Amino acid sequence: MNLLLFKESEGGDTLPVLPRIRPSISTSESPSGYWQRLRARIIQGYENLKERLSHEERVCSNLRRVDSLVVHHSGALSGEQAQKKLRNFLKFGYSKHRAWFWIDSILALLGVALFWVPGPNVFFLYPAARALSHYFAQNGARRALSVPWSYQVEPLIDRIEQGAIENSDFGPAIETLEQRYDIENLQNQLRTLKTG
Repeated sequence: MNLLLFKESEGGDTLPVLPRIRPSISTSESPSGYWQRLRARIIQGYENLKERLSHEERVCSNLRRVDSLVVHHSGALSGEQAQKKLRNFLKFGYSKHRAWFWIDSILALLGVALFWVPGPNVFFLYPAARALSHYFAQNGARRALSVPWSYQVEPLIDRIEQGAIENSDFGPAIETLEQRYDIENLQNQLRTLKTG
């Protein structure tokens, strides 16, 4: 799997961007059988929830099925620097999501006690959904730390980072990266990442 590393201009943090990940079950098909339909609904619900998660959590979560990583970085970073930055990002993600997995799991268990309250049990459902999301993110970070990595310099990342500093037009470079690595709305992702 390809992973692109961008350096944030102000803080110097590394911002990884992954290609588009498609769900393992196509939600457009109508699966037969109760359990297949239930599984498809759960996956569709999780895909809808993922849109609201932080970028860091989505990246970690999407890495849970990776067999190897090809890390594309700017020429300003050496392979060792890119490795160090990505390893720090993944270690932080693993420890953060592991802690939140346990917190949300405990809250979901406490929410089970409110099953007698009429209506949907949001005191259980929301913490349970968040616990599942944190579980996927911690597994993704752990998996990514254990697979082989290779590094490649991507000149278009240099062009985009330089264009962001100089406030020049770097639209063609973004379009080329989107097509080359199957990324959606790269400019919006980078703007979102750098502002919040």
